[in-house]
Amino acid sequence: MQRNLSLLAVGAALVALGCSNEVSQDDGVELIDSDTTGAFTTPIDVETVRIYLGEERSFTLTDELPWQYGAFELVAGGKVWIDVWTADGSDTGVGFKVYRVKADGTLTLLGSVDGRDGWAWTRLRSKNGGTYVVEAAGNASPLSLTWQVSCARNDGNCAPLAQPGEICGTLGASKLCDDGLYCAIEEGCGRDDRGGACARPAEICPAVYGPEVCGCDGKTYGGSCAASSAGVNVDYATACVCDPMVWAKPDGFVDVVGAWIGGGQDETYRISSRLVLLADGSFTYEQVWDPLCTLTPPYCRMASRLLSMHGTWEHQGFAVQLYPVQDPLGYPIPEELAQSFGIETTCEGEVRLTTTELDVDRVLERDRCWDFACAEGEHCELVQVMCIRAPCPPLPQCVAN
Repeated sequence: MQRNLSLLAVGAALVALGCSNEVSQDDGVELIDSDTTGAFTTPIDVETVRIYLGEERSFTLTDELPWQYGAFELVAGGKVWIDVWTADGSDTGVGFKVYRVKADGTLTLLGSVDGRDGWAWTRLRSKNGGTYVVEAAGNASPLSLTWQVSCARNDGNCAPLAQPGEICGTLGASKLCDDGLYCAIEEGCGRDDRGGACARPAEICPAVYGPEVCGCDGKTYGGSCAASSAGVNVDYATACVCDPMVWAKPDGFVDVVGAWIGGGQDETYRISSRLVLLADGSFTYEQVWDPLCTLTPPYCRMASRLLSMHGTWEHQGFAVQLYPVQDPLGYPIPEELAQSFGIETTCEGEVRLTTTELDVDRVLERDRCWDFACAEGEHCELVQVMCIRAPCPPLPQCVAN
């Protein structure tokens, strides 16, 4: 792990701040961080777990894992107690170090705490807020430890995001749930603004599933615990009813090879789009911009615009990424054409591609004439038909040339 200051340099800095870098549980000296950055930054080169204020969490140290790192965030003026103790109540020596995470992700040591009788503690004050890391260790292996970081301000306002048990999902909530938490709501999916409380997703669920429930994300889960483990609230018991009008990200790989068509309109043009994704990894993308004034009276004379590009494409799971190549004649790649498309599906297996072009949302649907075979002298056209549940996509039909 990289350290940006030596222990001697850190000790000198802390003495300058009026506190020692060695804090015993008897002298009551607290750590004070007067850094001016206040950066909320993920530490680099250090694998940390999330520490939530007020929550006790236990972990086991081994020869392979001789110390544990945990990260938490404080607002400007945040003040917390940091405690580490042996989970079994033994008097084994324990201790920890406290670091501030700088804006570039490196760590600055604020102080180290050596405990007695299986317990170590200190208080940390943050002038401008930011991200902090606790490094806990003990004198034995294996050793089960528990740590807790608790807000020491009277108003309880120490963290920039809501901690476990704090209100969420309502207009009365001023903070979003912290990273790794979700807003647990008893019923209604938050539609009635009653809100809920921030909570950890379930970590262990029974091996026997059931009964099935429908999550607030419209997906069916094997039980309420399975929904919680995904950070999803339960909408109602039993499996979700399929709604073919609801589009969502696909659960797995979706085949998007083929032709995709769509349309749009602004104040001047009617736009027709056609994207062809071939199995060999190549693509073509074309748009025809027809002036509206040539289609409706009073008629005008304006030429249509044709925009096109080609290149290779990549399936990225939830999206299609285009990699256009420069035209051999040197024409630039049209800035009006999008180069990334999201993939969405319905529970009935319908697929569409979505993007934003010139600040306008666009939708491309599969060209059903792409692989529709017609007899000689006929060609395929998409024809709108009557549907029991509207709207529905047009169906391919062969018509005479």
